[in-house]
Amino acid sequence: MYGPAGWLLDQINEWLLSAGWVLIEAGGTYGAIKVTVVENWPRVASAHMQDDLTRIKLGKFDFKQWNKLLDKAAWEDTTVKKVSKKVRKAPSRY
Repeated sequence: MYGPAGWLLDQINEWLLSAGWVLIEAGGTYGAIKVTVVENWPRVASAHMQDDLTRIKLGKFDFKQWNKLLDKAAWEDTTVKKVSKKVRKAPSRY
């Protein structure tokens, strides 16, 4: 992170880390996540991916097999928890 805003974000992240949280950036959006949650994520080992990594380096990997993951409708159907759209009306004052 660079510039005055980057410095401020670094300071915020240091403060969050001292409380067990970490600041994450996703484009123009920021979020905080507990460090223990990240520590408990399964580790990803690349040994089983060596053939794919080699094909990527050689420019021979077939990325089309993963295009379905870029389909927003499919992504929303499988990853976004559906939330009820019920709206409660505020009680009338009169």
